[in-house]
Amino acid sequence: MNMKRCLATIVLGVVIAVSATAQSNIVYTGQLLEQAWQRYQRAENYPDQTYTSPTEAAKDLLSDGEYQGFIAGVMDANLDKVDVPVGVTVAQLNAIVGSYLDNHAELWNMSAVVLVIQSLKAAFPARSERYEFAWSGNTLDKYWQAAKPLIILDLEGNVIQNSDWSLYHGYVAGVISSDIEKFLPPPTTNDTPFLAVVGNYLDDHPEQWNQPAAILVIEALQQAFPKSGG
Repeated sequence: MNMKRCLATIVLGVVIAVSATAQSNIVYTGQLLEQAWQRYQRAENYPDQTYTSPTEAAKDLLSDGEYQGFIAGVMDANLDKVDVPVGVTVAQLNAIVGSYLDNHAELWNMSAVVLVIQSLKAAFPARSERYEFAWSGNTLDKYWQAAKPLIILDLEGNVIQNSDWSLYHGYVAGVISSDIEKFLPPPTTNDTPFLAVVGNYLDDHPEQWNQPAAILVIEALQQAFPKSGG
């Protein structure tokens, strides 16, 4: 979308720095996903959306990527639970999940993963030709390489984000939120170490980039944070 590209061009010059305490947890609630959905809609509606500052526009652009990445991550981690037909577009999936969130505010305290799955089951109740993994390791590595310099800065205490960071973060968060019981996460509210662990695993295993990205995310985290006796 050309107008969306225009927004990206304007906003990416306004790289946001926010404090680590303002960062969201890697495991999403429905309320966090609803907030990302609202920002996604505003970014998609540019230039009709009026912004009071470049910072507000940048926040919407970041949430746009994170919302899309999260849904892709949840779908890839839950192929046995969803029956999305081939040919459904990313925009349609985003709208289906968002509409479900809008219509079920009473469920926002639930896991965002549960709500994504419920929305897709409601939209596609019958089995059809099966959806395949959205992201391969190659796709995830592409976003990791673009986000890596910012994540390194983040680990040093300067939380800096852009659209590649948000897509990468959203996808990893979607997989982790779906499969967090498969590893033993460290006691931290800062999600950047998870992103770095996954990215470093990608750097060390280029021979696995043709595998589904969701599998690589979990393999990386299981290696870094194994369960007792695992």
